[in-house]
Amino acid sequence: DSRVSGRGQCIAVDKNGVIYYGPPLSGLWKTTDKGNTWIPLSDKDWATQVVGGVAVDPVDPNIVYAGTGCPWGSLAGGGNMTGVGVYKSTDAGANWTLVWKNSLVSCEMAVNPANHNLVYLASNSGVALSQDAGANWKSVCSLGGQTSLVLDPIDPSVVYAAGGGKLEK
Repeated sequence: DSRVSGRGQCIAVDKNGVIYYGPPLSGLWKTTDKGNTWIPLSDKDWATQVVGGVAVDPVDPNIVYAGTGCPWGSLAGGGNMTGVGVYKSTDAGANWTLVWKNSLVSCEMAVNPANHNLVYLASNSGVALSQDAGANWKSVCSLGGQTSLVLDPIDPSVVYAAGGGKLEK
């Protein structure tokens, strides 16, 4: 049986209905049949199975990003599981490349639907941005603590981030 168990940390759905799911300590999984069967994606190539964020390119569903590390909060005594960086797949999860090596704790990821070269990572230190589809990254907002982000659905150039008791636009 290839069902996935455990607390869910992240989930993304592509425009064809393919679901990517990341329980915190169990790697990244994929289903193409609405959850009846699950395929492990990260167990052969990744340096960690700790997943905190996942996003699918809205233009090209073969491109998937996964941030490693996971916030624990009040679970397991608090603290965080640090990651090894951000992985990228260009073949819907069959193969992965570590495109940004870091020890951040990934919380969420997003790809801008109007400009799919813009990829966002919310982490334990704020928001990082890649303007070249994951090749290079820079910090664009420091909030401290577990951070969440969402792109404005009307104007995806506007990003809202919340963390450390603050909301930034």
